[in-house]
Amino acid sequence: MSQENSYNQNANERTSLFELPRYVEKRLNEFNIENFVYSEFNNITKIGSGASAIVYSADYAGHKYALKSLNTNLSLGHREIRRFIRELKILNEVNHENIIKLYGVSKCSQTDNLICVPQQMKS
Repeated sequence: MSQENSYNQNANERTSLFELPRYVEKRLNEFNIENFVYSEFNNITKIGSGASAIVYSADYAGHKYALKSLNTNLSLGHREIRRFIRELKILNEVNHENIIKLYGVSKCSQTDNLICVPQQMKS
């Protein structure tokens, strides 16, 4: 049985640390979602938090972005990972003035947490 098939078989199982990055990377590549190098973000400032993520403001190559960092990848089950990837896919495909644009993803070098890199909303 392939890893992807075993990954999708039981949505209640927790994913291994080795399986998660390969699965996520494969899916993001399929959707042509850009990967940002985390170490190149500057002026990272926390601007909010919720039940599943912390949101930061950051500069990257002269532009301002939001960083939506999942609280922890270690406790994510298959269902949560699929939901996160589905959210990224939808945001990547939608182009509407009332919906924030997804620019890509990154991975925090200190925590290995997945980070969504959406447009930063104007305050």
